[in-house]
Amino acid sequence: MREQKFIEWFNTKTGMKLIKTEFKFERFDFYDDFYIVELKIRDKVYPDKAIQVDKCFNLIQTAEALDKIPLYIVADKSGVFVYNLNNIQFLEKMIVEMISPATTEFTKNKMITKYFYLLQNKDASKVLDIN
Repeated sequence: MREQKFIEWFNTKTGMKLIKTEFKFERFDFYDDFYIVELKIRDKVYPDKAIQVDKCFNLIQTAEALDKIPLYIVADKSGVFVYNLNNIQFLEKMIVEMISPATTEFTKNKMITKYFYLLQNKDASKVLDIN
């Protein structure tokens, strides 16, 4: 519900018409005629926004197959950061390891090593004020 409320606000702010995917285990969260979107809503503000390497490339590959643009949207208390993944030079980005829960279900969850790219705010195609 939190994601749906956010995307309604986002659509109003941007004029986009993103809708939720139908399946729980889809490779992306929202889509429209032009974009597929992975959305992260964070309670904590991090100086860089992390995207899991495998999810990043799955999103890019899926977008290419669907002839759409892959967007990674991160919302936190400092703003909304929209990253067009096609415009980011990933070969210039360092991959970092983080110990993270194996799944998004955080209770009784095994911790494993995951690999991430750290996206800087300046990498964002668009930044919106959260208010």
